[in-house]
Amino acid sequence: MQKKYIIVELMLVLTLIMYSTTIVSGIGLAPAEMRVIDAVGSGVIGSIILVNSESEPKHIVLEIQSPSEASSQQKYLRVICEDCHDTHQRYEIVDGYCPKCGSHNLTFYERIPDEALNYISLRGKDCDLIKKGSVYVTREKYLPKEQCSVEILLDLPYKEEYSNKHWEAYVTVTTTSDITTTGMGMVAGVQMRLLLDVPTIKPSFFSFGETSSVMLGVIAVGLVVLLCLVYLYKKRSVIASTLDGFKSRSKPKPVKPEIKHVREPLFSRGDVATADIGQPEQQEPSTSFLRNVRDAIMADTMQADQETLATTGSDIEDTVTTDISQPEYKTDFSDIEAEIDHILKSHEK
Repeated sequence: MQKKYIIVELMLVLTLIMYSTTIVSGIGLAPAEMRVIDAVGSGVIGSIILVNSESEPKHIVLEIQSPSEASSQQKYLRVICEDCHDTHQRYEIVDGYCPKCGSHNLTFYERIPDEALNYISLRGKDCDLIKKGSVYVTREKYLPKEQCSVEILLDLPYKEEYSNKHWEAYVTVTTTSDITTTGMGMVAGVQMRLLLDVPTIKPSFFSFGETSSVMLGVIAVGLVVLLCLVYLYKKRSVIASTLDGFKSRSKPKPVKPEIKHVREPLFSRGDVATADIGQPEQQEPSTSFLRNVRDAIMADTMQADQETLATTGSDIEDTVTTDISQPEYKTDFSDIEAEIDHILKSHEK
């Protein structure tokens, strides 16, 4: 907040401004006039010095007031020339021109509304102020020629209705011996003019007015709801994935039948050969029966050969050994074995 003070008179004892009767107030005040540029937002906009000019200890009493609504008093409202920076009263302006430089670049001040007046307050800088309604009074009494400082605070919100306004207010000061009589307000005293230049206020989403506060509240509620929905969605996803994992672990995997390799002898005359046959562990009864038949025939044939060899054993030196691999044996044995193999293969298909 930019502050600019225009001091018209620097006097410790000023001329009293009268309302109804002539009352002399023994108080000195400086400055007599204060202009505040960019008067919006919160902060200290200036300070005033107060001096007890009476001959006895006194309490200092202050009050923030608006100019009178009477038309007879409106003519005393301030007008400032922006070119020569001279100050005038409204009745001094003729045809809208500055009586000093002739410029028409003038700023006219209006009576501050009572609503906006509530945004101005006072605070003791080196003294303790007691507030009673709209009146402020020092807790202690000040000796003659003793002084204190009081700060002026502004807390004007960023509202479009206050945009580009020029307001005039008063800080009225007097003294009292009894602080119990200050609750009814002040009718006279020394006054300091407080001129407020409120800049153009553009509607901003981040200005903390009433509307923006509601919007921020709605957005905050929306964010909370969104976070709750995200939380529920994630929680549901976790539960679903947990159930899927439990089902996959509890479902038994199908067991494939094991294929065992059985080595089965293939008999030939005089020697035995082996081969790997990949087939199930349990064989069908018919296949086992045929294999048993083949084994039995082969066993009988071999037994017959052994008996033949045994009967001719005594003449082995004079005779030629009968070879069981002669063509007639080979032909007979091969035909039987081939027939059995053919039956086994056709059955397996």
